[in-house]
Amino acid sequence: MRTTFVAIVLALALAPVAGATAAPLIPLEQQSQMKQILSSFGFNDLAYVPTKAPANYTYQSNVVNSTQNLITLQDGTAVTYFTAKFFTGKLNNCGKGSQVKLTIAGITVYSKGADVWRCVSAHGGKVVKIDGTGLGLSREDLGTMIVSAKHA
Repeated sequence: MRTTFVAIVLALALAPVAGATAAPLIPLEQQSQMKQILSSFGFNDLAYVPTKAPANYTYQSNVVNSTQNLITLQDGTAVTYFTAKFFTGKLNNCGKGSQVKLTIAGITVYSKGADVWRCVSAHGGKVVKIDGTGLGLSREDLGTMIVSAKHA
């Protein structure tokens, strides 16, 4: 009985804490800086970040300006880019020019060559194109990154 009690206590002590979450793909400090810069341009609508990346890819850098929010992810020498920028057309024209239309996690994404994208209607009412590129990555890998996007 005592051995069972000790085993249960030890198992509980070693078990992961319920509700514990992994660190975000894009560090919170970087997200905060990104939002501040975008806010200074009045472009809060571009504050999208990926929450998933292709296997082994990690955050490397973020470049923000008045036209786009560019996030670089890297695995060794392999690089992929996540970009949020304003789309000049209407939401229903987002797929124009695509060669392939995919559905990933119930969300439609478009692809042409090594480029995968989708459009969202941002909080401010503008249409934002969320784009992913990366040589050597499948459309599905890039699409998974794109559909994981959330507004920071």
